[in-house]
Amino acid sequence: MARTEHLISLVRPRTYLYTPSDPQHKDRRKRDQGWLEIAKELYPQWDIFSKKQADLKLKALQTRWRSANDSFNSHLKKERSMRSGSAAMSFTPYSYAKNLDFLRPILEMRSTDTCWDDEPAEEDSSAQTQEPTNPGSPNQQMAEIAGEE
Repeated sequence: MARTEHLISLVRPRTYLYTPSDPQHKDRRKRDQGWLEIAKELYPQWDIFSKKQADLKLKALQTRWRSANDSFNSHLKKERSMRSGSAAMSFTPYSYAKNLDFLRPILEMRSTDTCWDDEPAEEDSSAQTQEPTNPGSPNQQMAEIAGEE
């Protein structure tokens, strides 16, 4: 099994790592513990790593997960934007799409309600008032000149 596939299989049962609605997702210690468990399973020699090496490996795992997650999200967006029919462009699925399909419900966009009206409000022309022109303003002077000709 490829390393990324193995990582995905280890992250999947730990829903608190990727599901914001999971009550344990807010617990930073729980998430850190989950990543540590994954690292120990992926690296059997974990206990002999120095603190610096362990931190680098852990960050690399988290980056690999984030990258896979982001790529799958992009894959879903492309999949949604594809048009059906013979004129549709070819679509190459993301290589780990089947492995990450469990993320689909979490990543799918939710519809939102807007507070804007579909139709603009009708304006009452009688309610509009024009500002009186200042007799000494350049606009007034131009209007007087135009009226004299």
